[in-house]
Amino acid sequence: MAEENQQPPAQPNPERKTLDDRAKMTELERIRHSAAHVMATAILRLWPDAQFAAGPPVENGFYYDVDLQHRISPEDFFKIEEEMKKEIKANNTFEKIIVTREQALKDSESGRLSGLTERPGNVSKFKIGNLEAIPEGEPISYFKNGDFIDLCAGPHVMRTGNIGAFKLTSVAAAYYKGDEKGPQLQRIYGTAFKNKTAMDEYFKMLEEAKRRDHRKIGAEMGLFALDTEYVGPGLALWLPKGTAILEELEKLAKETEFAAGYVRVKTPHVAREKMYKTSGHLPYYAESMFPPMTLMEDQARATNEELTRRKFAVMDELLKLKGQGMSAEDEKLKTLESETLDITLQQDALGEKYYLKAMNCPHHHRIFAAEPHSYRDLPLRLAEYGTCYRYEQSGELFGLMRVRSLNMNDAHIYCTEEQFADEFRAVNDMYLKYFKIFGLEKYQMRFSTHAAEGLGKKYVNEPELWKKTEDMVRKVLIESGINYVEVANEAAFYGPKIDVQVWSAIGREFTIATNQVDFAVPAKFGLTHRGMAASFTRRSNFL
Repeated sequence: MAEENQQPPAQPNPERKTLDDRAKMTELERIRHSAAHVMATAILRLWPDAQFAAGPPVENGFYYDVDLQHRISPEDFFKIEEEMKKEIKANNTFEKIIVTREQALKDSESGRLSGLTERPGNVSKFKIGNLEAIPEGEPISYFKNGDFIDLCAGPHVMRTGNIGAFKLTSVAAAYYKGDEKGPQLQRIYGTAFKNKTAMDEYFKMLEEAKRRDHRKIGAEMGLFALDTEYVGPGLALWLPKGTAILEELEKLAKETEFAAGYVRVKTPHVAREKMYKTSGHLPYYAESMFPPMTLMEDQARATNEELTRRKFAVMDELLKLKGQGMSAEDEKLKTLESETLDITLQQDALGEKYYLKAMNCPHHHRIFAAEPHSYRDLPLRLAEYGTCYRYEQSGELFGLMRVRSLNMNDAHIYCTEEQFADEFRAVNDMYLKYFKIFGLEKYQMRFSTHAAEGLGKKYVNEPELWKKTEDMVRKVLIESGINYVEVANEAAFYGPKIDVQVWSAIGREFTIATNQVDFAVPAKFGLTHRGMAASFTRRSNFL
């Protein structure tokens, strides 16, 4: 499997970890969190005016966001690392200190937080913002190593000497708390391991990843092109050789699914807003969808032009009155502003919104609803190699791994409750068949369930159905002897899901497929067989 050396996104917006989350941090995460503090200590010894924001452990290491007039570059890494080695050799204790909110605010204002000493006139401004994010009633703590003190909930290793091997890796721009309107900071990345052997293996893996970078291989073999200037970011162009591979993969999927009793369907690339609102994908999924297209018939277009003329006339009058010094509280001004808003609302109501297809689910539901069904028709297995469009953030796009247009081998199985176990087991068996064909030896099913506190917000408010369907999925996984882990509070909004995780030749983890159970949407579309709502599972293979 092609690989790549992918750095963490430069501008993530991570949620603040709860104390429970922190208590579950692994030994390696604690080492990396501690290494971030040691790096901050070293930077302050070199540039005492440095201000620090957040410094968490991440998947492959750690980072710290710093505000500093000096632009840190890779040429600075050696001297920073030398200072870090001194702090590790000193073997200073990571001391936890509980303080009041008032004391923390006082130490921020004196510049003591994220500093080696008080810094009059150099307020720890980002720590004031971080302090405000700590909920009332939650203990406020510092962690101190040597002269460095930071606002931090931990946890850390016992002493700086417990940090094994480390290395600074890169520097990037980042916004404070991921807000593009906030200050731009320098994000210094590093990594740390228990020992040098583990770190050497990691960097060897990265070198192998560069060699296997699918973007490089794809270009060299003439498989695909990414034309960001004319076509757009995340929109791949498949060249003849690459298209031949795609068609062979689709042929394999069709043959496998025909043998398993699937029937093929085709759906359009766009649909009315009404369908996505009915399914619930709007508003839940709106941020991942491309903005809507507003279409107008001839009569609506003529009405819109007339409303536009009226709006400009009203706005001209508004500007004229304001230019004459009329108060914003004047009733005439208020009336004109209200009229402008009313015209805008009328214009919004004229057009009909259409969205690019981000998922096949509701389209397949409408196919099921297009014909009457008897229980004899079930299970009905609909499959499609459909093109979907997801508005991934630009910083998350990466080659073919994160794109805005993808071919999704999607299937929906409409079945009764009694048929569920056999259907679900058959889908898992299909995964295993594909794994054998492509030589994927390491895999794991990630079973995501709901959380009670999210009912009616993040999840549809059907507590009994959640328990029932999660029990059904869990039972099949256990009986099948499938390698799986259970993760709370990560289900889809309409039901539990299983993400199929696989590992590449150099040990990188990927989600290659998703299997979901939906007990909510069929009822919204009135999907029935002889008066009973049909339940279904969804299987999505990305090939």
